[in-house]
Amino acid sequence: MRAIARISIVVAVGGLLLSAGCRDGMPHSFTWPVTGDQIPTHPKPPEGGYYANWDPYAATIEVRPVEDVNPVGTQHVFVATVKDKDGKPLPNRRVEWMLSDGVGSIVEVDESGIRASRGHKVDNRFAVSHTNNFDHVLTRGNSDPQDDIRLTKGQTWCVITSPVEGTSYVVAYAPGIYDWSKHKVLLKKHWYDIAWECPPAATNPIGTAHKLTTKVTTYSDRRPLEGYEVTYKILSGPQATLEPGGGATATVKTDAQGLATVTLKQVKPVEGVNELQVDVGRPANEKCCTPAAHIATGKTRK
Repeated sequence: MRAIARISIVVAVGGLLLSAGCRDGMPHSFTWPVTGDQIPTHPKPPEGGYYANWDPYAATIEVRPVEDVNPVGTQHVFVATVKDKDGKPLPNRRVEWMLSDGVGSIVEVDESGIRASRGHKVDNRFAVSHTNNFDHVLTRGNSDPQDDIRLTKGQTWCVITSPVEGTSYVVAYAPGIYDWSKHKVLLKKHWYDIAWECPPAATNPIGTAHKLTTKVTTYSDRRPLEGYEVTYKILSGPQATLEPGGGATATVKTDAQGLATVTLKQVKPVEGVNELQVDVGRPANEKCCTPAAHIATGKTRK
């Protein structure tokens, strides 16, 4: 009987491995017998420990970014770190994610871990994850490594999105932190149907002028947006000016093609690199009571 049982186990495991590597098999089926089921758990211990400081090591939670802007229809990743009183990240700490108000939905949450320590999404407004035991790289599944997120021990993450303009209000809560003033972070994500392209880096002969153009369009259909303010600012490098204005800062509005252009000129023809900051702003709309808003900040080099 033992021999038959062993053979059955080997055959079952072998079948799972084959299905995991087979085109028509469920690629994650091998995980199901071990950790496939969601295991909802209470965040705190029962009577006898509930009212005590049952996790004396957890002291603070940090989330980045606290406030940011994204085009509608894209994804935004919040990364949370639970730390001890000395600022060292702590693994295996629960973080609850609540989309408390506004637009948007929780798309995905960190499900790494084993059994009850695995994260799970309850619905589009609430999810649970746990800080990682090891370093990981969170890739978005494309060929661009520039948008990968490098996670360290003691960090976990949550992804949200919104198909419409507005603001998502998210609460990241670490129930293991005893101090109520430090156990949560309030987050804002602003969604706009706006896309922007900052000027690419360029190289010119010394003493020559160079035009810098930023393009602003809708994200949904790439329609040009007219009247948006783009501010250019020289941060470093050889002495230079921006036209119009002749100063180190210039603000221009996008034209009917969604383009905002300034000209960078050297005061003296010398070698060097100018670093410039580019800020894109949406103007106020008094007809529909929409206030002015800062949309994005970028940088370029000349």
